Amino acid sequence: MRGLLNGALAPGGDLSGAAFEVLTQLIGSAKTYRLTYSGLDEAVQLITKACR
Repeated sequence: MRGLLNGALAPGGDLSGAAFEVLTQLIGSAKTYRLTYSGLDEAVQLITKACR
């Protein structure tokens, strides 16, 4: 998310309406995950599996 927002910043600090619309579409289409786990080892395994 940080990389996406950093790449969306305009040199003057303003984000045009069109650029904002594109940004919201990109965020809306991003894959998201909800992880439920009871321990760190299990969480690491779930994240590793999700990134493949």
